[in-house]
Amino acid sequence: MDIALHIVAKFQRRAQSLAVVGLLGALLPLVAAEPSDRPTLFAFDLFFRQVSQSQSATTQAAPTSNQLYLQSAYDLSGAAFAQVAETAATYTSAVAAIDAKATAIISAAKAKYRVRGAATGQSVPPVPSELQDLQQQKENLIRSTLGSLTSSLGPAQVSYLTSVLMQHISVQPAGTGTPQ
Repeated sequence: MDIALHIVAKFQRRAQSLAVVGLLGALLPLVAAEPSDRPTLFAFDLFFRQVSQSQSATTQAAPTSNQLYLQSAYDLSGAAFAQVAETAATYTSAVAAIDAKATAIISAAKAKYRVRGAATGQSVPPVPSELQDLQQQKENLIRSTLGSLTSSLGPAQVSYLTSVLMQHISVQPAGTGTPQ
């Protein structure tokens, strides 16, 4: 299996298991941000989550096969991968608070609709504006995390990582079947 297809398949399975990541895909066309960098932000969100998960799964001194795979797939030295992993851990702990707020808002909206809307035949309510604010916070967090990564690895390494990452991940706008 081609390595790019393997990464895409792995990230797609991971994205299916993350409800809030699915929400991110649904909100992509709704938030008035820079659409040109949104696929990159989405890709880095998935990448940071995967790197962080590969780190949290081990307490061993030796790297796991998943860590070695990520390091190899993204052409990162051991030291660079360690910096990426540290940055990813910081990112995932910060984004967890945003995701928790989004989950609470979505749950409340669903509960409210189920009580009122389903029985009366009302249409699905619009996306709560708080979710758009949280989406903007999340995008800003990804941008600042990328800034931190650029400071630690250097602009050339992050630019290269971005190009490799975008080759490995296909991001599809919500409601289409065509990757960007």
